[in-house]
Amino acid sequence: MHSHVRFLLWGLVLLGVAECTPTLPPEPLHIHISGEEFTWQFRYSGPDGVLHTADDIVKPGQELHLPLGVAAELELTSRDYIYTFALPHLDLRQVAVPDLTFSLAFTPQTTGAFPFVGDQMCGFAHESLNGRVVVESPAAFVAWLAGP
Repeated sequence: MHSHVRFLLWGLVLLGVAECTPTLPPEPLHIHISGEEFTWQFRYSGPDGVLHTADDIVKPGQELHLPLGVAAELELTSRDYIYTFALPHLDLRQVAVPDLTFSLAFTPQTTGAFPFVGDQMCGFAHESLNGRVVVESPAAFVAWLAGP
């Protein structure tokens, strides 16, 4: 009898682990980037692939993570000022404006860490708007997304 109970418990444990394993959201990967108080906030679509739903994952800071070879759509907006967001290594640049949404779409083709450059349109330097894009394997991206 003990072996059946042990088997059942291990089965439940493994089933729970399998259901909690994070996966890559469907393509394209949607990321909402919002400027506020001279910083960026990154909101990644969750498993449903739709932004602004309960399963979204919010990551503040100066790192934008992307999975290699997965199409990405970045939605840019602002809560306070007009900002610019540029990915010099891809020759891409877009504005973030309060109450408006602008987008960038691309597929990262090279792994590594690349700078992104942000600027507030007042002309002053705001280093907190600069950061880096980390392009990594899909497995590494999923592990990062599941972390704190």
